[in-house]
Amino acid sequence: MSSLRRKLFELFEPDITGSEVVDRLFRKLRDLINPILVNPVVNGVILENRTVPASSIGKLDHPLGRVPRAFFIMTSTAGKLGDLYSDQANNPRPDRQIWVGNNAAGAATVTIFVI
Repeated sequence: MSSLRRKLFELFEPDITGSEVVDRLFRKLRDLINPILVNPVVNGVILENRTVPASSIGKLDHPLGRVPRAFFIMTSTAGKLGDLYSDQANNPRPDRQIWVGNNAAGAATVTIFVI
């Protein structure tokens, strides 16, 4: 019997009736769903097509309402990904913005995943 099938079978043991079945079902669902809901990736946001000026710091607003755990540059039009860097250490409002530095001679358009 597969693991999923076994878990579903355990939800409806024959000797449990009435509200006990519903209570057990909700406890099992809670136990299965909670690890997913507390994963920070689930609450992450994607900042698409944001511009980081040439030889400057891009101050990109994010909607998390908290200091991000991390951010990842997913795409960039910068000449080299190495031209972009985090400047979060100098950011006075990390709960509202991501600061990305750009060493390239031209502006870069980036897509960033923030968690």
